[in-house]
Amino acid sequence: MQIGVFGGTFNPIHRGHIRLCETAKEQLVLDRVLMIPAGMPPHKIPPELASGQDRAEMCRIAAAGRPWLTVDERELRAAGKNYTVDTLASLAADYPEDAFTLIIGSDMLTTFHQWREYRRILSICRIGALCRSVVEQEAFADAAERLRKEGGRIEKLTVPPMEVSSTQIRQWIKTEPSRAAALLPEGVAEYIMTRGLYR
Repeated sequence: MQIGVFGGTFNPIHRGHIRLCETAKEQLVLDRVLMIPAGMPPHKIPPELASGQDRAEMCRIAAAGRPWLTVDERELRAAGKNYTVDTLASLAADYPEDAFTLIIGSDMLTTFHQWREYRRILSICRIGALCRSVVEQEAFADAAERLRKEGGRIEKLTVPPMEVSSTQIRQWIKTEPSRAAALLPEGVAEYIMTRGLYR
């Protein structure tokens, strides 16, 4: 089975995240996509960061009706700082018969050689990097070439631009809730209101 791995804070998850998952599934021919909410920093909690339980539940709500899209909470359960290489090694151990694709932004690809044990990551999975603009495509080409020389399997993802960010949504939840709701997957806005998040 081909499994996509898509991590993030998802604070909150929005329609742009779901569009990326759908695009990755189609363009990379994936059977499943795992959304992996990032764990809570052990010593310093960033302002407006919802709890891991709330962020995971919002992801589950967003995934409803998409049986190929599931939430994996291993980073939320991990003690201490968790690195991408640890998450991927854990997934590979749990699903030894499956193949993995790490889904990231092309901007992350340019600094990928600085990631902890990046060569081990390349040995565990292929990389699907999202390019949103011509500038990003040029940076992607250079970074992908470098990593391919080290044995990396790098694929380019192209997704139509969607101007949306979790930071902006959190602000609109306070000032323009209907505008925020339009950018959230069905059911997520109601959950945020019920829980009183980002107020």
